[in-house]
Amino acid sequence: MNKKNPVIVYVGNDDRATDFMEASDTYVLGAPTLQIALAQIMFSNPDAIIIDATPENMLIAEDTYFHLRTLRNLPVVVLSDMPGRWDTTKHQEVSVLLNDASAEEIMAELQHSGTQELAEIR
Repeated sequence: MNKKNPVIVYVGNDDRATDFMEASDTYVLGAPTLQIALAQIMFSNPDAIIIDATPENMLIAEDTYFHLRTLRNLPVVVLSDMPGRWDTTKHQEVSVLLNDASAEEIMAELQHSGTQELAEIR
């Protein structure tokens, strides 16, 4: 892992993943499918995960969320207009923001709940 640029797996729309990478000081790995998301999480050793749960990505978002909860304890931000849909009571490192959250809002949430590398991003 590069401490200057923490690695984030962005599950969902590749365009939004690219937009997020350009707006933040992070290295973002886009994951448009469940298989790619799980492979990226297992093999890239990310510092955090963002799950884009827009209506068109809801199925992959739900599947990824439930699979990754059994794999790793990483900070996760779920972007969803239905915050009550995501059970975060058992997982302190999971937070839900609205779909239209800005890159700055997402990074603030990751810095609050994330690793030292994420906390040091300006």
